[in-house]
Amino acid sequence: MTDSNIGGFVWYDLLTSDPDGAASYYAHVIGWNAQSWENGYTMFASEQGPISGTTRLTDEAREMGAPPHWTSNVGVADVDATVAQVEKLGGRIIAAATDYPKVGRL
Repeated sequence: MTDSNIGGFVWYDLLTSDPDGAASYYAHVIGWNAQSWENGYTMFASEQGPISGTTRLTDEAREMGAPPHWTSNVGVADVDATVAQVEKLGGRIIAAATDYPKVGRL
């Protein structure tokens, strides 16, 4: 990650019950190209390159009442240090930091 990405939004994900429908919709409305990735994930790309993605909302999330929704990722210099700071300040971590090959640490 470059210093210019720190503190800025760097990626967006759509968690939905219909990833294929979402891919078709955004291709038609915005012109994004859908590209299959790994583990059922679909990446959206614009003329500038990959910008977003979509995957199926998990059964666990739906059972907890989560509707289809967009999430966003903010660039930080050190994911683990940021997680520690969030916890120190009283924040709750919902999912542990994880390494994604070819992507980075989220």
